[in-house]
Amino acid sequence: MKKKNYVIIGIVGLIIIIAVIANPNQDRQKEILKTKLYSLMQESIKGSTQENNSKLNQAGQVLGMMFVKPIIDNLIDNFVSSDNYVFFSTTKINWEGNTKVIGIAAFGNIFLSSELERVLNEGLLKDKRSQAINKRPIEGQEIVEDAITISKGVELLFKGVKTTISKTDKIHIYKELGFYLSKNKKHFEIDADPGNYYDYTSFDATVNVTDMNKDGVEEIFVTYGNDYTSGVSGSSIVLFIKDGNNEYKKNLGFPGAIGGVLSTSNQGYNDLSIDAAGLENPIWSWNGKEYVINKNIKSENNDTIKATSLENFIKRRKI
Repeated sequence: MKKKNYVIIGIVGLIIIIAVIANPNQDRQKEILKTKLYSLMQESIKGSTQENNSKLNQAGQVLGMMFVKPIIDNLIDNFVSSDNYVFFSTTKINWEGNTKVIGIAAFGNIFLSSELERVLNEGLLKDKRSQAINKRPIEGQEIVEDAITISKGVELLFKGVKTTISKTDKIHIYKELGFYLSKNKKHFEIDADPGNYYDYTSFDATVNVTDMNKDGVEEIFVTYGNDYTSGVSGSSIVLFIKDGNNEYKKNLGFPGAIGGVLSTSNQGYNDLSIDAAGLENPIWSWNGKEYVINKNIKSENNDTIKATSLENFIKRRKI
């Protein structure tokens, strides 16, 4: 082999070694991305106020960045991830159930794609940018939870819950439930602004995770509520099952509680007895797409059906 070939191989090998060493990990990618977004948003705010270069407006720019910076931090910490391919990595953002590759990380830097700008313009930071430029409240403005509040709500809902579902799935479930954080951030509300009555309207929620049909995909039971949300039943029950589009679909979703999980089933999904406030309790069965009412059992005949509690059913599934 000629000396020239050895030199080429050596150079290529050196480049490969440098690429492996300099491939930014996920934490480093987040740091770089934050810096880039700080600069991007600063230019955006500056451009929106450049017609008036007064000291008051300059102060507004500073306050605007103070408002935007924590939003960017929380956004990247909660919605950005990466895939490592040894020599380089891809930087991804997960938003509203969709995953977008927004850049390639290599040699200690991130090379952002035009996809990032499109995602931002679709609204990821659009509303935040507007609020940073003008903090004055708009009369009649609809109350909408921002990404930070949603993240805190998701954290509270799944606190202490052992599950393998992704953060994107957790956010989707939280949004489907329609919950809002209470004013003290320790409970939930079903109204965006309950006024001064949150002590009466606020409620807790319990998440139970199982795999009824043992296909490796978890089903999520959520029991929540009080007299305000669920009437005389005192609670409501929702069951999330992944559909053919790999998205968690809401089942049940009405006042009541899981009275028992029956031994009978369809396609691996057990029949469910629902404790409802009435003379009869319905038995819900899986029809291949969703849970529907199969039959009703009189309350006094509940002892005649073979069922186990949801908690015991989940324990047995883990054995």
